[in-house]
Amino acid sequence: MSNKNVENFEKIFNKFLDCVQCLQKALNVSFGEALTETFDNLENGRIKVEMDAPDKKTVAELAKKYADLNYDKLSRPLKAQIFTYLTLKAVNDDGRNANQMPTPPAISTVIALIMQKLLPDKELEIVDPAIGTGNLLYSVINQLKTADHSKNSYKLAGIDNDEDMLNLADVAAHLNGLKISLYCQDALTPWLIPNPDAVVSDLPIGYYPIDEN
Repeated sequence: MSNKNVENFEKIFNKFLDCVQCLQKALNVSFGEALTETFDNLENGRIKVEMDAPDKKTVAELAKKYADLNYDKLSRPLKAQIFTYLTLKAVNDDGRNANQMPTPPAISTVIALIMQKLLPDKELEIVDPAIGTGNLLYSVINQLKTADHSKNSYKLAGIDNDEDMLNLADVAAHLNGLKISLYCQDALTPWLIPNPDAVVSDLPIGYYPIDEN
């Protein structure tokens, strides 16, 4: 990436960051919650207001900030990339466990190569039982689609016991142009998805949030 491209990305990223922080302050919520709602607003083309929050002044301010983004003119990959970087900030700022950080792309490349060799050429059901933000699964699927010349024959499902993580995974799936079924449950309990063709996951080693189990 050239210096000019880096500067352009940084400029766009900071505009998105400003939008998220403005909404976070107005709603008094976590960065992650404000991030999810910001992209919901942008994707739906309207600012969600519940019980007069955000207030009219903030709605007007956000409307100007959203217009300055030229959101509809940005490419889908750029939106997904910006969302991923903002997700990193959400995990850090909200004091979440390090296991909830998005998985590095290099790992997904290795997994995609292995799956190309081992899995049959048919519609596949693929599950991530610790999906988190969805970064690993979506990176793998995008690479498989590229290798198959954009063929999209994957039925995706994700499991996580953290609803905030599932909200981030839901937005990320939409930004990546992928359909997925998401389940809020403990992955150590019986799954609602019987007999998937493959399981792809970055397991949270040493971290299990449900003490009673």
